[in-house]
Amino acid sequence: MDKNSFLAYIAGFIDGEGCILLSKHKCKKSKRGFEWKPMIKITNSDKHVLLLIQKVIGGYIDKGQISNIGRKRVYQLVLNSSNLRKYLDKIIPLLIIKKKRAKLLKLALDETINHRKSSYNVSDVDIKLEKIYHKIKELNH
Repeated sequence: MDKNSFLAYIAGFIDGEGCILLSKHKCKKSKRGFEWKPMIKITNSDKHVLLLIQKVIGGYIDKGQISNIGRKRVYQLVLNSSNLRKYLDKIIPLLIIKKKRAKLLKLALDETINHRKSSYNVSDVDIKLEKIYHKIKELNH
């Protein structure tokens, strides 16, 4: 399978088994006491398929938990901002169900990059990211 076809396959997995989120984590190293973490998590009971996706776009696989439904072990492939910066632009056009969330996540990634590269006011960036956070959260529920 060529890389473009495989990216479409990954987009299908994200639409069906993925969770697109922007989370706010406590961070002692940050002056604000927290940091924003854009991520996509893909959950599946077939670790092999997650390893195939990981081989192409990176990320890390959580060791897995026992599901309450069917008592099967489920695994999560977690894609963080460095993986997303490389592939999100290529995956967004291929998404159907979660395209709007992915576009919002892309905005969040851009804000975090712009903040690091310039003299943006931290509070302005946090306000923008907080709005994006709530929009994604609303779409996820």
